[in-house]
Parts: sequence; structure tokens; C-alpha cells
Amino acid sequence: MNEVYYATQFDSDEDRGKRFLGTVQLVSLVILAVAVGHGVEKHVALVGASYALVRTFQLIQIWRAGRYLKQARPLTRHYVRGHGIGIAIWWLSVMLPAGWQVFGFLLGLVVEVCTNIWNGNLNKQFPPHISHLPERFGLFTILVLGESFVGAVNGALEYAPSWQIYLHMALGVLIAVSVWWTYFDRLDIEAVENLTEMKTELPYYIWLFAHLPLSAAIAAIGVGIELNIFLDTNHNITTFSGWILPGALAIYSLCEACICATAIGAGPPRLAMTKGVHIRLLAVLLLISLPWLMSGSLALLVLMATIMWLVVGGDLVMEKNIRKHEAKSGTT
Repeated sequence: MNEVYYATQFDSDEDRGKRFLGTVQLVSLVILAVAVGHGVEKHVALVGASYALVRTFQLIQIWRAGRYLKQARPLTRHYVRGHGIGIAIWWLSVMLPAGWQVFGFLLGLVVEVCTNIWNGNLNKQFPPHISHLPERFGLFTILVLGESFVGAVNGALEYAPSWQIYLHMALGVLIAVSVWWTYFDRLDIEAVENLTEMKTELPYYIWLFAHLPLSAAIAAIGVGIELNIFLDTNHNITTFSGWILPGALAIYSLCEACICATAIGAGPPRLAMTKGVHIRLLAVLLLISLPWLMSGSLALLVLMATIMWLVVGGDLVMEKNIRKHEAKSGTT
């Protein structure tokens, strides 16, 4: 999110220094990815240090922007102070005993988030390019969504081809595509622009920060699809593993409902409809009830895919009805 804000406020094709800082950030992110891949619980300090390193270079970017743009210094000074404290807490937490590191990281993250939220009128004085936010967040979301397709393929590659494996894979892909449709049909630029013009910034921040659990849920959907194939093939479904995919879909649907609700509060954009929120909340209730009502991953996959595509169908029907209503209003 901080990188998106910087890019929409200060980025320039002529800035070679920014390219260098972006390069070292990518190196740090690769280190972070490797640490996560080897197991967060085994490499907590490395994960924390890699994140702090990325954020340190981002902080240098902000400081450079204020150095070259005097009119932006109130904003850059606020972020350098607030984020600097949060990042310093991350670096100090790396040196804490293993059991305490995560609590330090959480405190540092809270300080960083509060710095973004409690900034007086700075967001209104120096706003990001609002119309680019849905595009950038949408791009990030679709990259994360790609992991769901990878999960379906990885799960299938572990076993010899069979109708059961291909059925699991097809259902996993259908679930991933339903997430794609339900998210991007509600990514309304007009609604986001309206959010920034409201008297209170709370709906805007809900829209912004709801993307964090939403992205985490989409990543978990990919894990759940891959795990579903493995567990069903090996007949090793446990209570916890049976909850991963429906739980991730429920969290995704709940975040989507929050995003739609903020758009409704901002005004009357065509796609942001109250019924869309209701459908998503109903999907949440159905998804979290599935593991209690039945067992067997194939049957669960069929029902989860059905629920998600009913949400897609509901959106399409409402969109069609709204177009008909607009056409009638235009003729009268």
C-alpha cells in the first residue's frame, strides 16, 4: 500500500535513484519470500528483518521526495517520523527473544497503520491519484489470485492422471474464477473517488485496509485447493484441514461485503448495490456451515463452487436488472 501511495504521488520515469531503491527492495522481498518458504516459525527474525529492510528503503524514498519537493514536506515529514518509529520497532524486535519477536512486529505494524490513518488533513492536501488505486489494488489482487490456479495444478501434479484428480482440479479452477469475477465486477473507480469526498475518511480506510485480509484469504484459497486434492486422495481429512478452504472463502466474501458496503455509503455507483452485500453475507454463513454439515472434500468442493457461482449469478442478474431500469428511465 505504501509503495502504491508513493507511486501515485511522487513517482517519475526520470528518477534513477528511485529505480535503484526499487531494485534493492526487490532483493529484500526475494529474501523475505525464501524465509517464508522455509517456514516462518523457523525464521521469524529473518522474516522480520527482511520486511524492515523493504520498509527502510521505502522510507528513504519518502525522505527523498520531501527533499526535492518543498511543498510536500508536511506529508513526507509526517511519514518519516511515524513510519520511522514503526520500522525502528521492527528492527529492535529482531533482537528480542524468539517468543517476543512477533509481538514487537505487531506493535511496529500498528504504529505504521496509525501513521497512515491519523494524519490530520494531509491526505486531502496531498491525495494519491485516486483513479489509479483500484487499478493498482486490482493488479495486486489478480497476482495473488494466480496462486489459486498454481495450487490446483500443483495438487494435481502429485498424482497419476485420473478422473477424480481432474474433477478436483476443475472445481478448484471454478472457485478461483468465481473469486476473480466477484472481485473485479465490484472494483468501481467512481465509488472509490466518492469515498475520498465524504466528510469522514472511515469508509475510505475500510475499503483500503479490507484488502489486507482479502489478499490473505485469496492466498489461503490457493493453499486450500491444493490441500483439498492431497487430503481427499490420501483420505486424511482432519477437522482443521477441512476448514481451510471454506474458511478462506468465507473471509474473502466478508471482506468483499465490506468493500461493497463502503461503496454504497459513498453514493450511487451502478455496481455497488445493497443486495450485493446481502448475497455475500449469506455466502459467508453458508460457507462456514459446510464443514459442520458434511465431510468429504469432493462434495465440499462441489458445494463451495456452487455457492460462489450463485454469488456471481446474483451479481449478473442485478446488473441486468439495473440496466433495464436505466433504459426505461432514459426513455421516460
